[in-house]
Amino acid sequence: MHVLHLQHQRLALFGEILLLLGLAFCLLLPILIDDLIAMIVCWSVAVLTFLSYLNFDRLSIIVSRDEIRAGFPVFNSRIALKDIRAAEPIDHLSFWRWGGLGIRFRFGASGGLGYIMRSGPAIRIRAEGRRDLVFTCQDPGAIIAALADGGCRALKGQGS
Repeated sequence: MHVLHLQHQRLALFGEILLLLGLAFCLLLPILIDDLIAMIVCWSVAVLTFLSYLNFDRLSIIVSRDEIRAGFPVFNSRIALKDIRAAEPIDHLSFWRWGGLGIRFRFGASGGLGYIMRSGPAIRIRAEGRRDLVFTCQDPGAIIAALADGGCRALKGQGS
């Protein structure tokens, strides 16, 4: 696969602080109450929390010659360039309007599937026969240009 454009976003320091606080609570609570079942449950929660953090820590956006892939290591979306009808930059997407960070679903005209890592620039991709795909990114213009350069017929003329 020939990659035309690649962006990665890391979760903000806020997410790492929450992770550490949650892990500390899960690991210290069973020691304080001295109960084997509580220890097993809390440590299991700590392991699941850590694995979730590893998955949702990084949002990747990859544009190749035939598709765009956006999402997290385990959960991601792929859209063939030939199916894209439009790609629109969003100057400022507020994660509060999407209900938080991570994978988000929104209904209505401004809805779709969202991979939201922070507030700020984003892009909305409208594709044939599926929900809109919205994701935050550092440079929406570069992604739109890569889509046009990659052969997305709906975006010809918008590339660099």
